[in-house]
Amino acid sequence: MIEKKSESFITEKPKSTLLKKYISYYYFHNKAEGDKVQFMFYPHLKSAITVYKNSNTESANFKSQTYPDSSIDYKFLYQGIQLQACSSTITPPFSKIGIAFQPLGLNYFVNEPLANLLNIDETIEFNYFKPSIVELMDQVYNCQSVEEKIKLLDAYFKSKLSNFKEERLEKAIQLIIKSDKKFNVEALANELSINRKTLLRLFRKHLNCSTKDYLHICQFRKAVDSYKLSGKKKYLGELAHMHDYYDQSDFIKHFKKITGFNPKRFFKDIKHMGNEDIFWSFVN
Repeated sequence: MIEKKSESFITEKPKSTLLKKYISYYYFHNKAEGDKVQFMFYPHLKSAITVYKNSNTESANFKSQTYPDSSIDYKFLYQGIQLQACSSTITPPFSKIGIAFQPLGLNYFVNEPLANLLNIDETIEFNYFKPSIVELMDQVYNCQSVEEKIKLLDAYFKSKLSNFKEERLEKAIQLIIKSDKKFNVEALANELSINRKTLLRLFRKHLNCSTKDYLHICQFRKAVDSYKLSGKKKYLGELAHMHDYYDQSDFIKHFKKITGFNPKRFFKDIKHMGNEDIFWSFVN
């Protein structure tokens, strides 16, 4: 948790063992007063729904601005697979709750393909769970205890579990994430014994991205997590080798394309938020 003046940031996992298969963690971010919070956040394999209370958000070209608006009870935003860093500026007072889903996790709570619910690739409003989630948020925001908030969130999402099942895509995701080597699309399709076009269709339908883009983001996140979460400092060449980049130059080029910075600058600037795999770069 970070505590700074009037600001707090807390991450907590679901208490439900069942939900941990689908939801990675919840986070609670609040600031009552003071300067704007300005930061960069980076591509992730985990999609998220963020709920702002009494705030409005405008988003375009990988940039978002959030500001107080008492006429809006709750704003529900979706963040899925993105191809580059995004910047966010939040004007206090604000209070937001995030639900970070495991890769493919959100699909287990909706009754139609994710692509049917989305029409652009950036952060967008996500009102699929209305009106029941509004009632939930009224209860959650009235709780003072984080433990009670988690119990309410757990109960709600357990009630929303659907019968989603796509074994080919589930297997593809597990192969990509657990492999020490980077798959290319053809090798992945061959491993799964399915056609490349079928594989692309599955990724588009249920993750709203291409197979190739998913592979690139996975390689990026594995390198980030290795550097920041392993507890052992690694050199750029070592990271490039570990995560199957062609060479260090390829590694640097990939990071600059995604983050806008070379890896040395990127790793120097990012801050670890909470206890999970959240890394932001703050703008002074």
